[in-house]
Amino acid sequence: MPRAEDHHLNLLPGAFRLEADLAEALREDRLHSLLLVHIQTLEGDDDGGAGLRSLAPGSSGAAYRLGGSNFALLNPSFERVSRQPLPDGMCGGGVVVDPAWLTPAEETGRLLLRAASRLLALSRQLGCSRILWIREEDAGASDPGGVAEDMFRDLARLNASRARQLEIDSRVDPLTGLHNRRGFDEIFGRMVATSRRSNRPLALLFLDCDTLKEINDEGGHEAGDRFILALARVLRSVVRRSDVIVRWGADEFAVALEGSDPAKARALAERLRSEVEDRTEGTVSIGIYSGVPADAAEAVATADAAMYEAKGMGRNVVVTRRGSPG
Repeated sequence: MPRAEDHHLNLLPGAFRLEADLAEALREDRLHSLLLVHIQTLEGDDDGGAGLRSLAPGSSGAAYRLGGSNFALLNPSFERVSRQPLPDGMCGGGVVVDPAWLTPAEETGRLLLRAASRLLALSRQLGCSRILWIREEDAGASDPGGVAEDMFRDLARLNASRARQLEIDSRVDPLTGLHNRRGFDEIFGRMVATSRRSNRPLALLFLDCDTLKEINDEGGHEAGDRFILALARVLRSVVRRSDVIVRWGADEFAVALEGSDPAKARALAERLRSEVEDRTEGTVSIGIYSGVPADAAEAVATADAAMYEAKGMGRNVVVTRRGSPG
């Protein structure tokens, strides 16, 4: 990001450049402040640089001409700006940023810009020659126009939404969009508890890709990813929407079925095995646990052992192991 020095201020063009640099500073956790400035009178070939230099000498932030008499400073020093006498006809609105407020999202930058713009408009209404700021330490002080209250409320909503999305993402496999192991642990724990309360059996299918290594060796990892995605599509098309599909590992998947007896679980597994063979370039071996498990670990260990037994029988095979019938 270009720097604004005492002896020379390099004005960067346009709001789009400001928004891009603002987003970059947020991503890299180096956003400290944002100041929008209006210079009421620009004479001759004055590009605003002289006024900005007098406002923030020694500033290490970038400066932008937004159009007409409006300018922006990114990361100016609040201490330096607040100590300088304000030139006649100049006003501004700024935000001193606390990193604890923020998530590195583009919308965060837009919220900060909106707040600074509203403060700039207020300072112009008040007759210029003043800068209005939002700072954490001023949160309980006078808030002209309710700008600070609105900004903090909108940031809180954005941060909460971002936190919820991150929580969802932590439970989803990024390649297939299926549940990952963390998502499975929470959901399957509830399924086991329901099975034990109702004394109704559940089923857990473990699928292992027999041929992923060969696909990767022949076509590279992109070919392997295409196969994994094709396998995920087969699972989605065959399994009921009420059941749970999980990408367990690089080449392992799991399917958890509520209220499923051994015969139904076996029929589904055989259909999955056949569909994968017909619709993709690979095959899978499948192990099944069916019963009312003492806990989630019992079902997982049993299905995993059945899956390895299927692999040992020559691959592209289904093996069932029963737990308690309920």
